[in-house]
Amino acid sequence: ASQSDAFASSMLQPPSTTTTTTLYAANDDHPVIIAMTREEGKNEKLLKKIQQDNQLWSQVDVIELPCIAHASGPDYDNLASTLLSQKWNYVAITSPEAAKVL
Repeated sequence: ASQSDAFASSMLQPPSTTTTTTLYAANDDHPVIIAMTREEGKNEKLLKKIQQDNQLWSQVDVIELPCIAHASGPDYDNLASTLLSQKWNYVAITSPEAAKVL
């Protein structure tokens, strides 16, 4: 196993049993690692851009390492009624994924 493979398997554990860590090794000799941290399945566009740049792709290792998982919290059922219950000066939506719940 390569040094990158060993690093990925020993240090980078997926956040849940349904998520996997995927390592795209460019070359075992390169110390630069790009960690793509979006939700599983959301990194393809960036990965393709990196792969299309042959010079960049030959100099880096890319690890897909989801660091966030979206889930409905225990008060999710109250969200709509709470938002409609009064006038709000603002509601902060922190990402496109968060906006999908609204």
